[in-house]
Amino acid sequence: WILVGFLILILLVGLVRVAKYRRANQINETPNIEKITSPGSYSLTVETSEGSRPYDIYVPSSYTNSNKYPVVFVFHGGAGDKNKAKSYITSSDSEKGNFILVYPEGLDEFKTIKGIQGTWNAGTCCGISSAKNVNDVEYSEKILSEISKKLSIDQERIYATGISNGGMFVYKLACDSSRF
Repeated sequence: WILVGFLILILLVGLVRVAKYRRANQINETPNIEKITSPGSYSLTVETSEGSRPYDIYVPSSYTNSNKYPVVFVFHGGAGDKNKAKSYITSSDSEKGNFILVYPEGLDEFKTIKGIQGTWNAGTCCGISSAKNVNDVEYSEKILSEISKKLSIDQERIYATGISNGGMFVYKLACDSSRF
């Protein structure tokens, strides 16, 4: 019984940490929002040929529907996830630069003990996304289409950046999409 009690305690501590993180980061998990009218972090999904895929956005505190805002897509490296990408360009950067952040998530065939190990199809690289010829360009364009309906976006200022496999994918995105 001591072991069962200890495991329950560990579970409760984990749940409290998740709740504190969500409160601190104001994550709104509402995938069917028609319009986003207030600043904060949002976890959304978009339908692609690979199925439903997640992405997060951050809307700066200065956001109003009456202004158009630039958008920066941040692509994580191989074996990473959207949460890791949040350490590359942060909500603080968004606040200073007055732009909307988008954190897509690379496809992963399975979750490991480390969590998502996503990759991007950068053509000849990398991982499951390349091996299965995943259409990450379509995914990125669909995210852009969706957030264009939900937010006031400056269509002339759509940017993408990434690290490692994410950076390679940004090159592919620049070549294969007229929207980036």
